[in-house]
Parts: sequence; structure tokens; C-alpha cells
Amino acid sequence: MALSSKLFTEESPGKPFLQRCSETPAGRLFRGTPPNPGSRDAIARVQAALRLSGFAISDSSGVYGASTEAAVLKFKGPPRNILGPGQTRPDATVGIQTIHRLDEAISGSNQREREILVFGSQHWRFILAGDKGFTGKGAYDLVITSTDHPDSRIFRMNELSATGGLVGGFRGKTRGRFDTPFKLNAIDFHGVPSLLALEKQGKILKGSLVLGFPSKHAAMAFSFEPFEDERPLGGAFTSGALNVTGQLLIGR
Repeated sequence: MALSSKLFTEESPGKPFLQRCSETPAGRLFRGTPPNPGSRDAIARVQAALRLSGFAISDSSGVYGASTEAAVLKFKGPPRNILGPGQTRPDATVGIQTIHRLDEAISGSNQREREILVFGSQHWRFILAGDKGFTGKGAYDLVITSTDHPDSRIFRMNELSATGGLVGGFRGKTRGRFDTPFKLNAIDFHGVPSLLALEKQGKILKGSLVLGFPSKHAAMAFSFEPFEDERPLGGAFTSGALNVTGQLLIGR
């Protein structure tokens, strides 16, 4: 039987995973499912279906953690009692029976699906902190938080190369808001190539950040308000662009 809810059938990185889950026991989703963009999106949509069915989940979007596991167990327990062959109690995996029962449970919830943002946002706030010494490559932390629902990540951005002067380096922090042209999870910012452009006049820094999304064949740029260089030395006018990439998830 084919899946029918919009949440499970619309085009997305997770659609093939959800389809496979609905057709074969080998396609089940569980705690420890190998992480990649497709499996994370599929898990995020299962989490959305569970929330629409009335179950609370505190795990990050796309992460099959203890909270998601507990919600799956509650969904599969009484009164549904979703059991596999030889089972006397439900397990905490999402397989053929579970994905179809979730699909049935939310098929009549189109209005709620539209009202609840659970697998993507277009509206974000950010904090960018950078530390570039007098010599060597800089390191930068980018905190991205959705303004629509609880979804945030901290990313470490490593400098690959620099153009322009940027004599004396800098250290500072800035914050602001930006929008994306399509819905994203915070995890979508992981590992994207980036370009950080900065200008410093006296002690004041200003600039912009470009984030690329290879899987979506798109890039998004935003500028930030001037902020003060915290280094006690330096302060000469410098400008340049830093090619940064390789964000690593280091916290929530």
C-alpha cells in the first residue's frame, strides 16, 4: 500500500528512505540509523508525524534520539499494539506497519501539517564569532537558530585561504537575522562551503557571509552590522575575503 500523506510523499531528500521503509523490513528507521541528508530528513518527517499525532519530542530535528525512540514506543503501544512477527511487545523502530499507521494517522491532518513547522524554516537568527591572529589561519563559530521552531546548531568554520590585506587579524562577534529562499533544517548548514568577507577601519569590522548549499545548487548571502574588534593591538584599515568551509557540529 502506498503512502498518502503530504508529509511522506512530497519530494524531499527523505522520500526514498520513507518509501523503502514502507516496502521492505530492511528499510526501517531506528536509533543508530547511519546519518546522511536523506535519513535525517526522513527521521525529521517521522518526528513531525509523531508530533501531529500528539507525542512530544525533544530531540533535534532529524536525530533519532531517546525522545524519538520513546515517542515511537508510545505510538506503537496500546491501543494500537503494533507488533512484528513473534513479538509480544513493540520495539522502538519504524518499519512497514509503523510508517503506514503514522501515514494513516496524519492523512486527515493537512491543516495541522500546514500550521506546524517541524522540518524546515526560512527565518533564522545568527551569531558569528571570529578569531584570526596576526599570522596563520582563523577559526570561526557560527550559531544558527530558527525563529519558527526549536532548531539550532553551533558550527566551527575553518579558514582555507584569504585574499586581501587583513593585516593584524581581528577578534569579534556579531549577530543578526537572515532569511533563506527555501526551507532548511539547521543541519543543512553543515559542511557547506562559505565565503566570509570583512573590512576593518580603525577598530570597527563589517562584512558579509555567503553560505552555499551544494545539494540545492544554491547559495545565500547575508550582511551583518558593524562590530568592534576586541584585539588590544592593531586597528589599521584592512579588508579581504576568507574562504572558509568544513563546518563541524560541536554542540546545540
